[in-house]
Amino acid sequence: MPISKQAFLDFTKMLRENVGLALDDTKEYLLDSRLSPIARATGYPNYGSLIQHLNSTPLSPLHWLAFESLLTNETMFFRDDHFFTGLKETALPNLFEKKKNQKNLKIWCTSVSTGQEAIV
Repeated sequence: MPISKQAFLDFTKMLRENVGLALDDTKEYLLDSRLSPIARATGYPNYGSLIQHLNSTPLSPLHWLAFESLLTNETMFFRDDHFFTGLKETALPNLFEKKKNQKNLKIWCTSVSTGQEAIV
């Protein structure tokens, strides 16, 4: 590992606690590929040096830039018919049955990674 195991564990713990992303040690390549450009752009010689800095300082905009770079932003949910079929044929009927004695039903539609919304 180009970074120490402890530095990796400390950083991935911080990542998990702040954005909910859990990475195991087989994903160090992801840290390298996603954090190396940020390291270079912010004056660190490599991603390991950046991680050492992040591990030793309070949360800052640089932390959030690093965290965001590690997230995979996919918007496939509303693009694939099988998700809508599952909603139509299974999830919604089950929900309607469960809530049939109530006068209202709240459904939360979260936004997606780059702003697309479902049109139904």
